[in-house]
Amino acid sequence: MNSTSHKLTMNSLSKQHKIKESKFTSSKTVNTISSQIRSCSKWIHAGETIVGNKLNTYLNDLERIAIIGIDTLYVVDRYNDKTRLQIFPNGSLVGHTLWNEFDSIILIDENATIYTASYNGNIQRWFRDARQGEKINCQCNQCSRVWFDSENQDFYIVERFHSRVIKCNIHTNRTIIVAGITNIDGSSNQTLSYPYSLYVNNAKDIYISDVNNHRIQKWTQNATHGITIAGQTRKKDQSNGSLYRPYDIIGDNNGFIYIADMNNHRIIRWKEGETQGEILCGISGESGNSTYHLDRPKSLAFDVEGNLYVADVGNSRVQKFTINNTGCLLSETEMLKDRWSFIRQQLHASKVQLQNSVPLGLGYNPLKGSPICYTDFCQREGFALPIFKLKYFIPSKGTCTNHSTSENVKIDCITSQNVNIETQIINTLRDLKEHMLKTVDFSTDFKRNSRYVNVSFSYAYSREIRSIIDMIMKDNATILVTSFNITSIRLSINESKFEISNEFRFVIENMPCCDFNETVEKYIHEFIIGYFGYTYIKEVQLGGIIQQTIVITQSNHTNVEQNRFNTSYQVWMRDVAKELFSVQMKLNRTQTYDKMLMNISNKYFTKSNVMIYAGNISIKSFDDWYKSVSDNPVLLKFSFSTIFDLLTNGHFPADSYIFQKAALIKLAIDRYLSNPVYCYNQCTDTIHGTCIESGYFQFGICQCKSEWTGFDCATPLQHYIDTLHNRVSPIWKTKAGRNSYPASIGYGKGKMAPKETVSHIFDHNIHTKYRSFGSGSTNTMSQKTGLNTGFYLTLNAGICIVNGFQFTTATSHPKRDPIMVTLEGSNADKSLLTLGSSWSLMYNGSSGLESDPGRGKTGVLQMFNNSQPYRSYRLLVVLKRGVESGVHYSELAFYGHSCLP
Repeated sequence: MNSTSHKLTMNSLSKQHKIKESKFTSSKTVNTISSQIRSCSKWIHAGETIVGNKLNTYLNDLERIAIIGIDTLYVVDRYNDKTRLQIFPNGSLVGHTLWNEFDSIILIDENATIYTASYNGNIQRWFRDARQGEKINCQCNQCSRVWFDSENQDFYIVERFHSRVIKCNIHTNRTIIVAGITNIDGSSNQTLSYPYSLYVNNAKDIYISDVNNHRIQKWTQNATHGITIAGQTRKKDQSNGSLYRPYDIIGDNNGFIYIADMNNHRIIRWKEGETQGEILCGISGESGNSTYHLDRPKSLAFDVEGNLYVADVGNSRVQKFTINNTGCLLSETEMLKDRWSFIRQQLHASKVQLQNSVPLGLGYNPLKGSPICYTDFCQREGFALPIFKLKYFIPSKGTCTNHSTSENVKIDCITSQNVNIETQIINTLRDLKEHMLKTVDFSTDFKRNSRYVNVSFSYAYSREIRSIIDMIMKDNATILVTSFNITSIRLSINESKFEISNEFRFVIENMPCCDFNETVEKYIHEFIIGYFGYTYIKEVQLGGIIQQTIVITQSNHTNVEQNRFNTSYQVWMRDVAKELFSVQMKLNRTQTYDKMLMNISNKYFTKSNVMIYAGNISIKSFDDWYKSVSDNPVLLKFSFSTIFDLLTNGHFPADSYIFQKAALIKLAIDRYLSNPVYCYNQCTDTIHGTCIESGYFQFGICQCKSEWTGFDCATPLQHYIDTLHNRVSPIWKTKAGRNSYPASIGYGKGKMAPKETVSHIFDHNIHTKYRSFGSGSTNTMSQKTGLNTGFYLTLNAGICIVNGFQFTTATSHPKRDPIMVTLEGSNADKSLLTLGSSWSLMYNGSSGLESDPGRGKTGVLQMFNNSQPYRSYRLLVVLKRGVESGVHYSELAFYGHSCLP
């Protein structure tokens, strides 16, 4: 549709529906999906990870997903034998846990009401924000899915292990079988085999995913047998005419069933009556973790725009596939019948057309924006539809740009070459904020509300900001950003000289007014914030940039410091970054110096390549690249203002409710921005720590209680466990899980040297040691002598959780050092500690002495996962460094927590 017909159609539609009260409604009919989804709809095959896969939340054993409202994602997975429900509101990248219990979640309805089932079959209904569930008068016997018929107050319940679907009335408790035969697992048209999901249409026809039969069965009301409408009974292959263990299903009003075809690794939709389906995403029969692949998809959902979300179980992620309706045009009759679908269609089409335009005059959502990047995809995450009408033309020759520019746009040609190579060090949130302010300007009206500034580029919504904060906070990293910038042109607009765009005017004029309620708020979220944001771009600077990013992680810091480089000296770090930049740009250095510097970089830093943005990046000459920037510039900096000052009689003279609407929009946006501060894992819980607002990016810092540490206060603070006066018993000829044999004093087999006994490893004196000969003697030089020796001890401190240890080497004979050890724990009586059955293996691995730290030096602290407290511990040496007589070590320290008498 060209721009002229678009304008005429929008205007004519607006006139035919000129009303004071909008007919927009937020209510969602049961079992309907987005009206944007039609027979002609397609979906972009490259998916975008929304949740999981190291992006944000770790997901485990994904169960189901749902979209409630406009774009709030509900994710259910299984974690630590519990069912966990997380909510990701308004497109947030981080969620909060709403449910973490043993009861399973069997339904999330369109009103965000949650239905749960306990192990004994009791169903409870939890309304939004409820603190207590309401028991339902129906039983659920290990059911996988339920559907609630609000009209008749009936539950349809899938009992997968009983091969049936039942219907139960919540008032009378009358229960009947509506599909399958109880406990008859079969493939006939009367039986089911592991039914999993269901969809019920308005005629009360039931569609069932019959997993083991690889088919979708339809049971009409009161039917005695089912009809196969998708797949082929007991036939599984990768063709479009077959299914392979289908799980979740959703139906629409066009006769399509949308299927998570799990073992074919795809989402397919099937028209009832057709012999094969249409693949929407995934690659048939091919699992993988690329953007085009799925790995055992189990559940699917659609948002109001028709975008498809998939629970990608094998990749532990939720993927989003964007709808593409460019091939779909509503007829005039359809437009009049469903104008809100038409509005969504037009707004979505306008969004597609903007992919390659300069963002001047566009709407913008600072909450989700990513300002510290220069790629088109990254920057456009916050950009939206135009607020103003832009009439483009090609500037005359001699202007500093040959790109199309709108009328009334002020053009400033800038010949600015920043000859200085600048390096910024980012290792705090404040550093990150200062770096961000080099790419974005807040207008005066925006700064008036400091809260708007503080929530901009939120950790929970901005991918770029989130990634950098994670490096700083989780990896304790220092980021060195070195850049060379060229600004070639500045474009700006004067709002008084521009008309409001047709799209923005239409959405404002048709907004419901004038009470603030759920319908109004949802309208503002979807049509104003969703398509236009709450600010607009008023000035942009274009040019080119060459940028190098060096990341020094915590392990890099340690390595650098050990090699006598001082990472706390910022001048030194800036100099190193600039020198590396010069080397990679091949500026003014000798080949020998370049090689030496690159060796230091590769050894000590995690470093990205130098990236060139704008211009002709294939040009090798720096001067030639500089000249090419004006022909192909990128966005370097922009400024924006809020939309509130535009909502006036001057811009909307025909809207008598414009001031009331402006107040409603401001209130809705304030509520939209009132997100809680995000702390990692919410500091685990109040016992572990408290979330303290940082004042930056809606991000908080966990203030841990005395016994906890880590970025989310989930790591117990490791304490040295005092073993100075503990009873310790030397042993030999012992392997993990086997009985032990006591060692005695002497110089032969099964002995320990008289002045080098086991008690010395806990005497806090590095000049003493424990030396054990094992199967050899003091004169036996062998790789094997001293192996399978060690000790066990009972802690005086009581029962402790040990999850770390650290050896100290003896002052001589490095070849006697233990290299590999085992550690076991026991709560058995002291009289039973010689029995192998009394011990549980906790650790089997390095002693921390693989790299020789020197004589009388501590090795690497070995930490391992253990949550089980023990009173007694047994350590055995299974490998030593070299050929020598016996094994020896000076000290051994245990680390742990939660010691109880």
